[in-house]
Amino acid sequence: PRSTLFPYTTLFRSRYPIPWNMLKYDTSKEGYVVPLDKARLEKAPRYQYEDVPVYDTTYGKRVNSYYGVDW
Repeated sequence: PRSTLFPYTTLFRSRYPIPWNMLKYDTSKEGYVVPLDKARLEKAPRYQYEDVPVYDTTYGKRVNSYYGVDW
């Protein structure tokens, strides 16, 4: 079965789920990078630290749709 858990990035207390297949590991940075600019990320699906959504298929499809990534 497909995992509906996403990695996320944080800006202050907001969390931004990002589809796994958007992540690319950069050994020179020793971390993951994504092809997003600040404006795109600011409009992305997000949630507050205290308000974690249900990571179900519907939520996963909504996140992937925003980023234009196939489910």
